[in-house]
Amino acid sequence: MLRTWHEYTKAEPSWRKLRIVMVQSTKNYVALLLETAHTDAGIYRDHLHRYLWTLQQYPKLIAAFQEVFNLTTPVVIEQMQAFKLNSMGLVNLCGNYVTLTCNLYRQYFNE
Repeated sequence: MLRTWHEYTKAEPSWRKLRIVMVQSTKNYVALLLETAHTDAGIYRDHLHRYLWTLQQYPKLIAAFQEVFNLTTPVVIEQMQAFKLNSMGLVNLCGNYVTLTCNLYRQYFNE
């Protein structure tokens, strides 16, 4: 049914303009999401605030996490801290080495 509707309306100038506007709007929206994702105005703010609050409750944990996000190469940290950070989803474990799960955390916690 949608295919039939699309075939019928694809030549209509007004629908063509609407499709162009929607594609452009989507590109702008995605760019805005990526630009603000790591900020307190971004869509991940609640998620990031929970991590920040949790880390602030445990000074040893935040110190270990800082070691990880300050480096772009895998690093060895104390085993219990590595386990806790991994269980939170902030880091990946690869043997004794720890790496940051995603760059979003590096961007957020650097500020």
